[in-house]
Amino acid sequence: MIIIPTEKRFDWSRKPWVLVSLVLLNVLVFFWYQSGDQDKLEQAMETYAPLLPLEWPLYQTYLEQSGDLETLEQAREAHALEPEFSAQFMLLDPDFFQHLSTAMFKAQSYDTATQWLRDREQVNQQVAKLSWIRWGLIPSELKVTRLISHQFLHGDTMHLLGNLFFLLICGFAVEAAIGHWRFLAFYLISGIAGGLMHAMFEADSSIPLVGASGAISGVMAMYLGVFMLRKIEFFYWLFVFVGYFRAPALIILPLYIGKEIFSYLSDPDAGVAFMAHAGGFIVGAGLSLLNNKFSPQTLNNDYIETPDSDPQEDADLIKVLKHIEAYQFEQALRAVNTALKTRPDNFRLHQIRYNLCKIAGGQLMEKAAAGLLGAAPETSADIHTQVQLIRRTPDAVGFVGRDALIALVARLCDEGETQAAEQAYRAAEKRISDSKQLMRLAVKLAQSFAELGQIPKSKEYQQRAHALQEATS
Repeated sequence: MIIIPTEKRFDWSRKPWVLVSLVLLNVLVFFWYQSGDQDKLEQAMETYAPLLPLEWPLYQTYLEQSGDLETLEQAREAHALEPEFSAQFMLLDPDFFQHLSTAMFKAQSYDTATQWLRDREQVNQQVAKLSWIRWGLIPSELKVTRLISHQFLHGDTMHLLGNLFFLLICGFAVEAAIGHWRFLAFYLISGIAGGLMHAMFEADSSIPLVGASGAISGVMAMYLGVFMLRKIEFFYWLFVFVGYFRAPALIILPLYIGKEIFSYLSDPDAGVAFMAHAGGFIVGAGLSLLNNKFSPQTLNNDYIETPDSDPQEDADLIKVLKHIEAYQFEQALRAVNTALKTRPDNFRLHQIRYNLCKIAGGQLMEKAAAGLLGAAPETSADIHTQVQLIRRTPDAVGFVGRDALIALVARLCDEGETQAAEQAYRAAEKRISDSKQLMRLAVKLAQSFAELGQIPKSKEYQQRAHALQEATS
């Protein structure tokens, strides 16, 4: 389940300097600093290789005694594929090394164990250079610097992109509402609170915590705190149901916090810092509400209170979404169709109609898809939606109106989406008899393919454009 506040749209007239800086810093840290982790880990594993036969039997005994049978099974499967694959389990488990410091001297001769200890300490020094080991927040070894540094590290690309998505969606509005420096301070404090909350519930853990999730949870809570009990728009995704609804902002906060606590209790081995999220939500909301009470002059009320959209459009959407919330899909579809009579180019209405028609399938879905393809997108995400739709429902392009089809091909070329543009162009060839229009589209496709370095394709469309030009002369 995903619920995101979407009341405010991006407005570049209010420069989000802090938000952009945070995004760039996270990206730079990941792709510049953390990109070296794989080489460091491989170097450590190479040094560790001679120690593997000594430690592997002891590691299995250690896991059996500690009752961690799940990790034991995973390690054995890795070891069966290739002994070196099990090395990461042992290298990245600091508790195992503490156990080994005693167990090795019991299992081996004094000279062998002493030599092992010297070699193992060298390996540990290499492991300690890994970004998440060096700067991650380790609950059992809390350090003030790491309460900040862990917020700028990420486990992998998807972890980074997921966090930055939520930061961009919510951070833009919060920074515009409370100002640059307060936004930065509240962001960092929320991240610290998230780290402390995680450490409180995982006090004995030696597994490093990395990620900006606590800080970003704080930003989401600040968004709700800024709008207080005003009704704002939320996007939701629940199983197959996707859409928007309006509700008093702060009403959603207990749902956010409750979801994290429930996940922590019901799925403790998920590998997700649920309590860091909960801590960020609680402190982010608290900071926002305190700021509202004691420094109301710092709030940009003009920005907060000015609606981004047409009130009539909101009223139409609310009517549609109320039907969806009540599972009245036929009534919702009728309401969408009525609204589209006065707003035929409204992308969001077309998107909702398409989602409703997917249930019915067939030609009804294809016509709804055509309407969505013909609508004018408002954001790059909308264009991405159209591209994905062409890939999933290629026949729908044939139902798009003539002028909308021309605009669609041109728009996709401008965005460098040549594969989708080519599919739309083929439909245009069947629908449009005006050779001049087709020639212009062929030229745009040729230019787009050339910009992407796809020279054979560019030449193909240059030839088509030339043939169409001759046909018109």
